[in-house]
Amino acid sequence: MPHAVLIVEDDADLREMMEQLLHLEGFAPLTAPNGREALMLLEAGAPVKAILLDLMMPVMDGWEFRQQQLLNPALARIPVVVMSAVDRERFAAINPVASFTKPLAFDQVIAFLQHLCDADPPQV
Repeated sequence: MPHAVLIVEDDADLREMMEQLLHLEGFAPLTAPNGREALMLLEAGAPVKAILLDLMMPVMDGWEFRQQQLLNPALARIPVVVMSAVDRERFAAINPVASFTKPLAFDQVIAFLQHLCDADPPQV
């Protein structure tokens, strides 16, 4: 069964391209144009293995999304991979498992996601 990865990105072209790329690489991508819609998907029970998170978005940005995600114990363990053009120093507040600066090196993002999703789940 393919691993579900949630792409949270406000740029529709980039979001669709990433969705197609992940699908071609054997993932089951889900998408959301902002943090609020991403939270709604997750709270509805979407079985997500990892989250690709943009930071600069309307409605709910990546920082606020991450704060809300961490408040929900059922969602807090889902690893977040940041993808943004903002200064890397600002990534720290998110505490991502990895970060990639835009423009993205898609081969590196895919390789990291494959490693992350194939790793054993954390023991709780």
